[in-house]
Amino acid sequence: MFKNKHITIAMVVAPLLAIASYFATDYIVSDLPVTAAQGESYALIARSNCRYQSGQCTFRNGDLEVKLQIAENKQGKRVLRVQSSHPLTGAQVALVNAKDQDSNPTPLTMDDKKGKNWTAPIQGSIEDKAELRIAMLSDNTTFYGSTGTTFFKHDAIYPDVHW
Repeated sequence: MFKNKHITIAMVVAPLLAIASYFATDYIVSDLPVTAAQGESYALIARSNCRYQSGQCTFRNGDLEVKLQIAENKQGKRVLRVQSSHPLTGAQVALVNAKDQDSNPTPLTMDDKKGKNWTAPIQGSIEDKAELRIAMLSDNTTFYGSTGTTFFKHDAIYPDVHW
């Protein structure tokens, strides 16, 4: 079929070089994971479920994953429930409305002895463009993040998640 040996060799070698260069570029350019240092601050990245009316928001940084959910306590009042993959020594949350950029943070209270489940009361009405800011302390390392409050409302198209 192909009488020229150069074209035949090129058709065999080119895909192999493409695959090898794909992995070599990833190896050269990618950052190596670094463990969190005590006394430092690290940002938590909000996952995609925070942007929708999913009823739940997930923050992540490395192997630390923090899930937020609006629920009702035994008295029928709304609370923000926080579940962490690692034990936390403290956590605070602040709801910032679009008008006023300053808001007093509310400390979260620990729900279990392991320090993985926390709650904070949600008081008053929340604007659609409000921002939720959260800060947590784990092993003298501070983790912080912010997201919109769209996930506070739960739409029926998203699965109802209960912890």
